[in-house]
Amino acid sequence: MFFLKWIDRINKFFEVLVAIAFLLMTVFIALQVIVRFVFTSFDLNISVPWTEELSRYLMIWAVFLGGALAMRRDSMIQVDPFVNALPGAIGKTIKVVSLLLTASFFMFLFILGYQYVIQGMGQMSPVMRIPMAVTYLAIPVGSFVMILNIIALFIEAHVTKKDIRYLSTVDEEKYLDDIKEN
Repeated sequence: MFFLKWIDRINKFFEVLVAIAFLLMTVFIALQVIVRFVFTSFDLNISVPWTEELSRYLMIWAVFLGGALAMRRDSMIQVDPFVNALPGAIGKTIKVVSLLLTASFFMFLFILGYQYVIQGMGQMSPVMRIPMAVTYLAIPVGSFVMILNIIALFIEAHVTKKDIRYLSTVDEEKYLDDIKEN
């Protein structure tokens, strides 16, 4: 289906962005440690205060985009064994209600994040002097993609005729057999 391919392409792009963000965070934090402990031991007054600030902002973006990726894979924190052990209709209903509540929460977070972006347009970061709206934008972007990924889960369950509780499970039949044995 077009929507699933489209959202998976977006998620692939975000995967790359998250990987780059983590790589840059690692480099910047290592640079900060080297400058702080190596160069200061030689009494050199070298400072790189922007590394901590930029790393923090990259972490915020990585968390929201990474959360969206986890949502598409149905790997957000949840109580799977309990829901999966319930009889079919009850377990499916709880999973659907859970996803709808999660989507509602992210809709609220999207609206709140949008308000933060508007407020952040007039604020500058303390060290790098970039608009705080750039950092706050991670909230509505991540929330919106999480909502799209929840919709994708519903569509995938409908198209594949797979039980929505087991979308992240590699082999649904094996998983069901394991539950029956225990």
